[in-house]
Amino acid sequence: MKTEIIPSILVKNENEFDKRYRVVSQHAKTAQLDVLDNSFLPYSSFHDVEYIATLKPKINIEVHFMINNVAGELPKWNYSWVSKIIFHIEATPNAEILIETIKSMGKKVGIAINPETSVLQIQPYIKKVNTVLVMTVHPGRNGAPFVPETLEKVKEIRNENPKVNIEVDGGMNLENVKSAKDAGANLFVVGSYLSGEKFGERLKELVVSSRASAKQSHL
Repeated sequence: MKTEIIPSILVKNENEFDKRYRVVSQHAKTAQLDVLDNSFLPYSSFHDVEYIATLKPKINIEVHFMINNVAGELPKWNYSWVSKIIFHIEATPNAEILIETIKSMGKKVGIAINPETSVLQIQPYIKKVNTVLVMTVHPGRNGAPFVPETLEKVKEIRNENPKVNIEVDGGMNLENVKSAKDAGANLFVVGSYLSGEKFGERLKELVVSSRASAKQSHL
């Protein structure tokens, strides 16, 4: 199963997007764009898909919708550089239909849960998606504190679903990546830890951490 560090893009305006995208695209093959519009969470983000399309992205972009009306937004995002579409079960009353719609676009499907959400809520859909994303922070803003209890959800999902991709998002640093790897995650979304001039250096360190484990590092 592939292990990957995925830098996130959670920004407020076009200028911030340009800066973040430029750095991410130089170092990574995949990025995750967070889409917020004040509907599902009391936060908003820059996600002008028409502007992003003018940049003709050369990397894969996962679109992480943290909004209520994902179905209404989907047609705008049907570009070849959009590799995966992730939606939140808490914001989706018709998950089955949405999964099929995303698949019909030729995209991978991810289903996300917040820290307080039971794994039981996504159980009927796990075998129908490519990825289960476990929020390891309370979502919506960069730099939110890591919630270690969420790794129990990762363990639960992995024990019952050995082949599904498990993505963790939030509070990821060297130590937390190792712990998440031990719990069963194989995809790691990293935001504030990958910033500034040390982006490339830190990304390499995270790649090493994601291939090891907390248990191994303490031997």
